[in-house]
Amino acid sequence: MCEIETAVQIAHRMVSRTSSAVRCLDTNLFPEDGGPAPGELVELSGKTNCGKSVLMLELIARIILPVEHGGHGVGAVFVNCDNNVHMLRLLDIMEKQIVNNSSPAGRNMGREEIRRIREESFTRLTMIKCCTMDEFEFTLLSLNDVFLKHPAASYLLIDSLVAFYWNKCTEKNLIRMDTYLKSLCVRLEKLCKELQLVAIFTRPSYFGTGRESTSDGLVEGSQSGAVAAVLAASTSAFGSGGGGNWKQVVKHRIELAEAVTPTPSEDRKFNAFVTSRERQLIKFFVIDGETV
Repeated sequence: MCEIETAVQIAHRMVSRTSSAVRCLDTNLFPEDGGPAPGELVELSGKTNCGKSVLMLELIARIILPVEHGGHGVGAVFVNCDNNVHMLRLLDIMEKQIVNNSSPAGRNMGREEIRRIREESFTRLTMIKCCTMDEFEFTLLSLNDVFLKHPAASYLLIDSLVAFYWNKCTEKNLIRMDTYLKSLCVRLEKLCKELQLVAIFTRPSYFGTGRESTSDGLVEGSQSGAVAAVLAASTSAFGSGGGGNWKQVVKHRIELAEAVTPTPSEDRKFNAFVTSRERQLIKFFVIDGETV
């Protein structure tokens, strides 16, 4: 029997990738199973301004920084759809990780040395900015080529995966949120399994849960009719318990929520509810005022 392979599969066999060597992205977030493994999806969810994009930057820094400075020293492709990620913030996060992981601990690092490490790390990061739905669709179609051109890239990060849903969904073309999410997650899972990647994406907590609300200012002007119809359709599809089939594709979930503290502080404190391979953990972390 003859064996049929796609061009992507042939290229995958010919190109040596480093993703299989990366087993644990962050021991704080994945202490039990050492995940995520190549071929798996990770979801970062939460309400607006709860730290999703900042956590994404923390993960990017950890991925691309050298091993001797607390990173993995591998490549990543970052698709920026929400425009919530700023390079100055990433530079600040990288500098703090470099300093905190310096050896010997506590030694003073010069500005020139920090700059050199950051510049070398940035050679492993490919950034794609999408401002329209068409640009996002084209990016998804071209990701195979992007990763084949960057064989050291082991991670795909998208902020936010559902940024252009409202452009695609109209009163004449209603699409349920869970249907939209499932189609994107299935595409990502296929890509990740073929190229042995890890995909990390952000999702606002209201999207695809059956608990959608208009309180965040989503319903405005002439769009209100379409939005209300979609929300009603999504809610009826999920019921009170939520849980569309797209959730079966995602192997790791990190839900962020700002913690209420009795004393005021410039630092913002968060809880991270981590669900990973049927295990649930609660992590606590702080984002300092300078970073935010």
